[in-house]
Amino acid sequence: MCDIRDFFLVGLMVVWSKQTISRMSLFFHQPVHFKIESTQLRKVLASLCINYIDADLFILDEFQRFRDLIDEDKDSEAAIIARQIFSQPNARVLLLSATPFKAFTGNSEDESGEEHYKEFRTVLNFLFQSDRTCIEEYEIHRQSLFKQLLSINSSAEDIDTTHKDAVEKLLRRVICRTERLSVSKDHDAMTWDKWRNQPVMPTAADVENFIMADQLVQIMNEKIKRKADQLHSPIEFCKSAPYPLSFLDDYKLKRELKSRRSNPEMHSAILARPNAWIDHQQIDTFSFVAGDNGQPFANARFSRVAEEVLAQNAELLLWVPPSLPYYPISGAFEGSTGFSKTLIFSAWLMVPRMLASLLSYEVERRTIGHPNIVDTQEQEERRYHTKKRHPVPQLVYRDENGPANMSNFTLLYPSISLADTFDPVNSLLSGKSVNDLHSEISKRIRRLIEESNLKQYETDSGEPSRWYWAAPLLLDKLNSDITGTVNEWLNCKERVHNAFAAEKKEVGRAKALHFEQLVETFNNPANAGLGKMPEELSNVLAESALGAPGIVSLRAFRRQYGGEMDENCLHAFSLANDFVTLFKKPESIAAIRLSVPDRLPYWHRCIRYCRDGCVQAVLDEYLHLLRADCEDADEAIVRLRASFNLQTTSLNVDDLDTFMNGQTRKLRCHFATELGNQRLETEQGGKRASNIRQVFNSPFRPFVLATTSIGQEGLDFHQYCRKIVHWNLPSNPIDLEQREGRINRFKGHVIRQQIADKYMPMLSDDDLSENDIWLDLFKLAQLEREEGQSELIPFWHVETDKYKIERLVPFYPFSRDRAKLSSILKTLSIYRLAFGQPRQTELVEHLLKHVPEDQIESIRENLMIDLSPFKYVANGTPKDTKTVF
Repeated sequence: MCDIRDFFLVGLMVVWSKQTISRMSLFFHQPVHFKIESTQLRKVLASLCINYIDADLFILDEFQRFRDLIDEDKDSEAAIIARQIFSQPNARVLLLSATPFKAFTGNSEDESGEEHYKEFRTVLNFLFQSDRTCIEEYEIHRQSLFKQLLSINSSAEDIDTTHKDAVEKLLRRVICRTERLSVSKDHDAMTWDKWRNQPVMPTAADVENFIMADQLVQIMNEKIKRKADQLHSPIEFCKSAPYPLSFLDDYKLKRELKSRRSNPEMHSAILARPNAWIDHQQIDTFSFVAGDNGQPFANARFSRVAEEVLAQNAELLLWVPPSLPYYPISGAFEGSTGFSKTLIFSAWLMVPRMLASLLSYEVERRTIGHPNIVDTQEQEERRYHTKKRHPVPQLVYRDENGPANMSNFTLLYPSISLADTFDPVNSLLSGKSVNDLHSEISKRIRRLIEESNLKQYETDSGEPSRWYWAAPLLLDKLNSDITGTVNEWLNCKERVHNAFAAEKKEVGRAKALHFEQLVETFNNPANAGLGKMPEELSNVLAESALGAPGIVSLRAFRRQYGGEMDENCLHAFSLANDFVTLFKKPESIAAIRLSVPDRLPYWHRCIRYCRDGCVQAVLDEYLHLLRADCEDADEAIVRLRASFNLQTTSLNVDDLDTFMNGQTRKLRCHFATELGNQRLETEQGGKRASNIRQVFNSPFRPFVLATTSIGQEGLDFHQYCRKIVHWNLPSNPIDLEQREGRINRFKGHVIRQQIADKYMPMLSDDDLSENDIWLDLFKLAQLEREEGQSELIPFWHVETDKYKIERLVPFYPFSRDRAKLSSILKTLSIYRLAFGQPRQTELVEHLLKHVPEDQIESIRENLMIDLSPFKYVANGTPKDTKTVF
């Protein structure tokens, strides 16, 4: 039991100290500087708390962030307290980390070459509890193994594993580590170096871009007397971005240019080079083509990347197509199978800003700026820089002597009757086309209409179009098994209003009026003003059954989480409202108009767009992923709704006029966004970064995330991304591995695409044991795992033949990056042989120089330290093929 008197005593000490200082300050009418040893107070409190900590096991997750806690040379409060806790009798400590120490250190300017060895020894010292005997024995065999590796050459035949085995036996007592190399001998098995033999060809525009910027730098350098203060050549900026002067905020070059722009000579020089800047007048009229090398002063690297990320109709897609569509996707989604988001790493802070703004602009140019999306009623000329963006929102709520937009409920209302007309998994196994499915569902709905005598509510004076939103509601009302459930959730007024509020905190009067009309129609259908039932009603409702967000969401929640039907209806209504918010954005309206060119009401176009993109499979796949973190539907709906709510940001991008006049012009970021310019130490910056990660890991936009090294370690972006662009190659090979590890993780996009492609044809009715077809597919894949193979298969690794992680490096011909990439990849193939060793670079260079490539695999198999539990049994002996650990 805890003695409360100890804590009360410490509390009195803290309170007395603060009150005494305050009173003395008032008495002397001036601040009193009385030194209080707050550190001592904290230590007293901590030592008292330690007496009441009683645990058999202490778990430090991601402990690489708290290395001081296990370093005996550290004397911080936290380290001292940690040592007191861990030294308690019978206490056990479990350290969890994928990167407990730097995996490989080279001899670059920011590395001494010894970080790996020092960090590893610190961890080892803690794990062995400073047992000198174990540490000395380990050192003897470690040094012998190091010498053995340095002595290996091309004539090596029989390889002695004595020292390697001894090191493994010692380390296995305290370390368990499964490398992916233990799953596949080829460390690059799941990666395709897509542009390895396709260098980026510079154009005259690239050269001209550099000349303009370089001339301005030379003019400024003539005025800077000290050579050390002079500006460097802007060639790396010009290779990295079109119009770099427009994006170089917070760089020395831009600051110097800004401070000298009023100088007459400099002023004239800047004005004489207008093409060194982006042109906002061209952007305003959507005449600037961001990715076209035919444009003046474009950038070949940007053009190559823009071509890649905007392929497969990307500008028309509002979500990533499902890995497992229940029927062949069509419309704008046709030809988009295998589509992926793209993660881009750059060493330059300017590059994420440039990519996010220009890629998003180019999407707007191809959609909002497209002449075919202008409605006959819209007279305004399309402009980028305008206060009121066009097209204006379509799915609004107007009060014109009553609710005037009840058709919005065709998207919102989660009809249980219509949800029951379609079974996605059965349709998948049947292999039917969407047209065949639509025809079958239409027939079922026609029977429902007849059996429920829905025509009893027809009137001669009403409006026939009202049937499209009222029929799903009335089919539920007239079904005795459903009507009670619907009545219950419709009358949860507060919860409905919370779901209906979307981005606002409260439901507006017009919205509330529309929902009241929905409830009134349910209670008194005869007063709904329904006209003659349209002949095509069953066909339109069949489309709703396949694509209306409310119905699709209901079906997804019901299959994934079960639970009470009224709760599922509320969640579905809430999520459908977020879809409506998505469909109200100008870029969404333009994409849907281009994708569904038929002259239909906008709500109908939205439903058809959802049907074409198989939004049912999209939600089912995403909910499957969320189940790992969200135990119930309440948690899942919060995560789902957050996926829609990343606000469009705007970034400052100068043209010549704004720069010279000290004004600002902004470009919007929505299709692509940047991570790296946020101040993560601030609450707002940290929240923004967290939101970006969460939304990028959803199927919805943004489709491109451009980041600096801030996104290189500890952040996962794998759920809908299997493409990675290295705008600049890192100096340390491990940094490249860390980058690519961000999208090569548990049930990543590449894993699901490959699982669906390989195992879906094998799936039969007998294999269906879950409401979640993804669970069935992964179970089927597990059956093919060979005895003794790591359980990383199939969740972390699959042998791919169609879908792979795509590594994209946009390098110029004869660029040093090409040789650098080759060196990095060779190092990655063997650096694990230097595990736990000092002078890793020396060891790796020796192996690369003296050992032929065809012998590397044999050396790696015999001398690489393997601490995976799948390779040994409890006593540390080699694993027998018939033994299961």
